[in-house]
Amino acid sequence: YAALEIITRIKKHYNSGVDTVLMAATVVCITMGFVQMQVRMNTDLLIALIVFILSMFISFRFVDRLAGLVCFGAFISLVYHLFVLVGKSSLLFLPFTLIIICGGMYFLFKKKYEQTSLFYYKPLLQTMYVFSLLGFYLSGNIFIVNKFSEGIQIPIVLSIFFWSWTMLLPIFFLWRSIKTREAIFIRIGILFIAVSFLTYRYYFPILPPELAMLVAGTILILLSYFFMKHLKQQRHGFIFDNNRKSNPYENIEGLIIGQAFGHHFHNSKTNTEFGGGKFGGGGAGSNF
Repeated sequence: YAALEIITRIKKHYNSGVDTVLMAATVVCITMGFVQMQVRMNTDLLIALIVFILSMFISFRFVDRLAGLVCFGAFISLVYHLFVLVGKSSLLFLPFTLIIICGGMYFLFKKKYEQTSLFYYKPLLQTMYVFSLLGFYLSGNIFIVNKFSEGIQIPIVLSIFFWSWTMLLPIFFLWRSIKTREAIFIRIGILFIAVSFLTYRYYFPILPPELAMLVAGTILILLSYFFMKHLKQQRHGFIFDNNRKSNPYENIEGLIIGQAFGHHFHNSKTNTEFGGGKFGGGGAGSNF
């Protein structure tokens, strides 16, 4: 960690790869040190706790998005292992707990993202609220719920709820994206639709994999072509236009730099000038 501070504060490294390696080494070495101390605590829970604390500090100290992602994953792991300690029967309530937590994290990080005083943290905050949305959906996905429950029989009522969550929530995200015109919701909604279809196909395989991919690719091409044509005129705040006029001031920075530091070339005359000959003569005095 001392090397990490030196390389960032003195050598001015940021997202150069060196700082990322030192962050990972810091988390791994400190975590393994605590594990080797043989603390009287569940090993998985201890690892999740230490990684969560370290990655949370590093992500905000160095505004690193990868560390923020590790922090989010470690937090989910920490909650899961706490439920395991309580008892396997409590795992039926784990999805609802994660849904509430991830939803709360989304609203928190989105609110912080919109604050101008946290300008330098915007990339990190955006990453965190996007992954909070991913966790919000995946926490209720029937496939993830079955993995979390570890073989515990899920009641029919809860199974219907989780299947509805898996198939209907992506439609809600697309509807919200049309209403708010946020590109992130569009991309996440499309991703969730793909996940919902893959989940359905996992439990109810209808077509062979190669045929299913062929059909899915064909549908995506047709949908893309349809929307490219449909959005030639602006609809609901969306438009597809490759011929938009560029902003005349978007290259002003490059123009100023070119004027200030550009090289000026001058024509120079050489002392050696060959005469005679009209093509490759080099002074030979002959025609070609």
